[in-house]
Amino acid sequence: MTTLSVATRRALLRRALDTLALWHGRPRLIVLILLVTFLIVLSGATGLWITEQSLGGEAEFRRWDNAFWYMLSSVAGVAIGAKVPLTEAGRSLAIVGSVLGSALKGVFTAAVASAFVNRLIVEGKGLGNLDVANHILICGWNSHAKEMVKVLGDQAFGRGVPVVLLADLNENPLPQTRIRFLHGDPTLDTDLGRACAMQARSVIILADESHGPKDDSTVDARTVLTALAVETLNSHVYTIAEVREPLNRRHFARTKTDELVASSEIAGGVLARTALNPGIGHVFATLMRLDQTAELIVAPVPKNLWGKTFDDVLKFLRREHRAILIGLSRNGDVMLSPTGDQKLAEGDGLVVISNSPLSL
Repeated sequence: MTTLSVATRRALLRRALDTLALWHGRPRLIVLILLVTFLIVLSGATGLWITEQSLGGEAEFRRWDNAFWYMLSSVAGVAIGAKVPLTEAGRSLAIVGSVLGSALKGVFTAAVASAFVNRLIVEGKGLGNLDVANHILICGWNSHAKEMVKVLGDQAFGRGVPVVLLADLNENPLPQTRIRFLHGDPTLDTDLGRACAMQARSVIILADESHGPKDDSTVDARTVLTALAVETLNSHVYTIAEVREPLNRRHFARTKTDELVASSEIAGGVLARTALNPGIGHVFATLMRLDQTAELIVAPVPKNLWGKTFDDVLKFLRREHRAILIGLSRNGDVMLSPTGDQKLAEGDGLVVISNSPLSL
């Protein structure tokens, strides 16, 4: 069972409190209900005090404070064991207070339900603004992203990392997940601001098909515009962009996108290699699926491993962490299965297959 982090529990508690703050949805109505209730109790207590005193009624109600508490309990519908009025006028006031109190409770209940329903509608339609930080922001939507976003949301939430989806869709495509959805255009600064792009830890830019399938050049052009908009707001965020046409990589040169993933190129490469090496497809499927325990990890080389050879580090990782070292990442290039005497240096990355997060 996944244990939620402190940050995640705090985020859930804050969201629940925001929902319970009824004045957030209907402030004037709530204030009006409270004001009318106070006036009914005040006028009823005063009337009861006068009638019981002047007409020789219950002696207890000849004190105004006792009359006030009796009317308050009548309006609230809570019996506190007080004596009842003896005069017809006093009894009439008590009955009117009870009826009006029941009516006000009905209005109050309706206001509560309305506030909750309005909040659900706003969240489902992706309207309003978010207050979130250190999250993963996903920009755009396409037909291949549903499973990826769903699994990513489950894993990230368990680690205390919120996931926000910003797309030009009419409603949340994944309403049963914890992903927070915003309706908007990822190329616009205003909508990126609503999604707190300035506080995001990383941004995934999908090949957007929110308005239906389009040719690869048009989709990639929109991805470039989104990347430029994101980096204008947050130049330090780590950005990953999906590219449909590998030849369009050159258009991302000025966007400073950290990583590009050419989906068609990956699919074509896997199909070709599987045809030549049967069974390779299963290997790629296991490594690429987010719901599998085994996954590829790129971890920075710790200081104590600087100057060590590839073979030495391979044995160390297998012995101490049950992980398999398959390559090195250096200056943006990946070297798979380098020579055994290849020495590791500061700034290198370890390309590892592991069943658990690697802590070096």
